[in-house]
Amino acid sequence: MKHIIKKSLLISGIVNLLGIAINLLTYFVMKKMFLCITYSGGEWVGYDGFGIMMNKTFPMSASPNQVIQGETWLSFEPISLLVTYILFFVIVFTVLLVLKKRK
Repeated sequence: MKHIIKKSLLISGIVNLLGIAINLLTYFVMKKMFLCITYSGGEWVGYDGFGIMMNKTFPMSASPNQVIQGETWLSFEPISLLVTYILFFVIVFTVLLVLKKRK
């Protein structure tokens, strides 16, 4: 049982690191995040996935000579990292447990 728990923790960590790497890579290359959930409110949109939150602001003015383009920045989101880590741990743990019971 300890072996299954350790293996599940390791695989969940690897999956989360891959998710973080994909999100960071797509942010720095395309200014978008690939694996995320979108939140919006007013002049702000947030893209949250694997512990990273990409924040975007949009000016609410309707001026034809709009000077301000808005901002985009990254922030650390520990809750989403914890949720995805636990989610993948449970999935991997369940699969490994079922495979062990079948043998």
